[in-house]
Amino acid sequence: GEVFYSLESRHLSSGATIVQSKAKVLVTSATKSAAVAIANRLDFLGREIDLAYGKTLPKSFDPYRLLICDLPPKAPSLEPLLHAMRPDAHVVMLLPALDVRWIAYFMQDKRISHFIARDGDPEDLHHVVDRLESGCIFGLERFLPPMTSIQYRRLNTFKSRCEVLEEVDELTRKKGLRSRVRRSAVQVTEELLMNAMYQAPEDITGKKVFADVEPRQRITKKTPRQISLRYAVHDKDFFVSVRDRFGTFRRDDLARYLLRCVTESTQIERKSAIAATPLFLM
Repeated sequence: GEVFYSLESRHLSSGATIVQSKAKVLVTSATKSAAVAIANRLDFLGREIDLAYGKTLPKSFDPYRLLICDLPPKAPSLEPLLHAMRPDAHVVMLLPALDVRWIAYFMQDKRISHFIARDGDPEDLHHVVDRLESGCIFGLERFLPPMTSIQYRRLNTFKSRCEVLEEVDELTRKKGLRSRVRRSAVQVTEELLMNAMYQAPEDITGKKVFADVEPRQRITKKTPRQISLRYAVHDKDFFVSVRDRFGTFRRDDLARYLLRCVTESTQIERKSAIAATPLFLM
C-alpha cells in the first residue's frame, strides 16, 4: 500500500561548544515543508531534531521528551499519538487559532501544557521551548522579552486590591491599550485577586478559611498570607500573574473550568463557579 509517513532526522548545532543532549525533539506536521519550517525555529537548541509528517506514527516514542505538534485545520484524532508518548514528555501544540474549545479539549491530557498560535509571534515557540528545556517554567518574566518592565505588588487587604486595580488601569491607559483590552485587564486582575485572597486560603485541616464568612464581611478581613501580583504591558497586550501560598488551584481545575467555559457559559456568567470567571472573561 501507499506509505503516508516519513521520518527524517537532522542535526542542528549553533557551535562546537554546544553539549548535545541524548533526548530528542520530535516535530510533527502534515507536510514536510511545514515540519522543516518549525525545526528551523528551533536552531537555538543545538540538538538533533526528528521530523515526522504524514499519517503514520513512529515505531517508538521512547527517545522523545519534547513533541512539537503542528495541528492541521481539520484535526485528526491525536489519541494514538499521545498514547505512544512517554509519561514525562512535554507536548506543545501549534493551533490554527487560540480557540478556547481547542485548548479545553487538549488540556484533558496532562502532557499538553502549552498552546501557540501557528501564525502568531515567531518568538513564542522559542520562549516556550526554552522554558521547557531549562525546567524553569514559572514567572511572568519567562513569557516576555528581556528588559520588559514588570510591575510587582504584594497585598493582603481589600483596600490594597482596589489600589492595585487603579494602577493597572493607569498603566494600560498610559501604554495606549484599547478600551476593551483595558476593561478586560482590570476585570481579570480583579477576579484573579479575589480568588487568591478569599477562595484559595485553607486552614491546616483543609477547610476554606472564608467558607462561612459572608462576602460583604470578607472584604473587611486580611488574607492569611500575602498575595503576589505581577503585571506588564508588551506590544499592546496585557500580561498578569497572581500567586498565592496555598496551591489549591491545580491543573485539573483549570482544565475543568476551561471546559465549562465552552459547555456551560451561562453558569459561569452568573458566577456559580467563581474561579472560572477570569478564565471566561479572558
